[in-house]
Amino acid sequence: MSANKLLQGQSTRLLLRLMAREVLTHDTNLYTFGFPSHNDILGLPVGACICLHARIKGEDVRRPYTPITLDDFIGNVKIVVKTYRKDVNPKFPAGGKMSQYLESLSVGDGIDVSGPYGSIRYLGDGDFEVKGANARKLKAENINMICGGSGLTPMYQILKYILNSSTDKSKIALIFANQTEQDIILRDELEQLRDANQSQFRLWYTVETPPEHWSYSVGYIDQKMIDEHCYPAGENTVNLLCGPATMIKNACIPGLTASGHAEKNILIF
Repeated sequence: MSANKLLQGQSTRLLLRLMAREVLTHDTNLYTFGFPSHNDILGLPVGACICLHARIKGEDVRRPYTPITLDDFIGNVKIVVKTYRKDVNPKFPAGGKMSQYLESLSVGDGIDVSGPYGSIRYLGDGDFEVKGANARKLKAENINMICGGSGLTPMYQILKYILNSSTDKSKIALIFANQTEQDIILRDELEQLRDANQSQFRLWYTVETPPEHWSYSVGYIDQKMIDEHCYPAGENTVNLLCGPATMIKNACIPGLTASGHAEKNILIF
């Protein structure tokens, strides 16, 4: 029996039910949502994201998330979400509407999902397709991934797809930025992938507040860090970015540009 693809486009909502919630860090959870049938798959292209929809205090709220599971995963989907709690950040005293709502759900509760969304598609074997105003196709031998916090999720999706493939020989360098070591999500999974694929996957961390005996970088991403831990600029090097807008604008893009990477080879989730 062939698997049934659930996603039917952005205008069609699908009801999924919470199966489990696992605490990853002090402010980040891994949610598992079950499909109607154990034989279902989500039907999400690699590089795309979904939107979760909820009615929260009389308001229709939707937020995009990238699952960390691929379509070889049947029966459920796993999503990592950072919770922005109220009264923590003075700039956003109410916190995150959707992330706090998700944290309030009980097992068995439902949520609406639609998709796919996003302009970036990874087709495999180094081939990227970008849709929209700056539509283009890119061929990568080397892929630099630079992300912050929960911006890891689209990187993790593509990373897993490449390393699970028997034909995809793309080489990957990932720089993962966080506030502290405790904020690093999916660290065990990342390091297992690195250790099992040392010739294909390089992993580096940077944190703003390091612990004692920290052996990785400290501080913001800059040209020096990019030069030391990413693949050099070239026609066949593609750079993927995801994280806070200020990090992308003030650190990642200036650093990549100073390192000689062309704008057309920089893709932002």
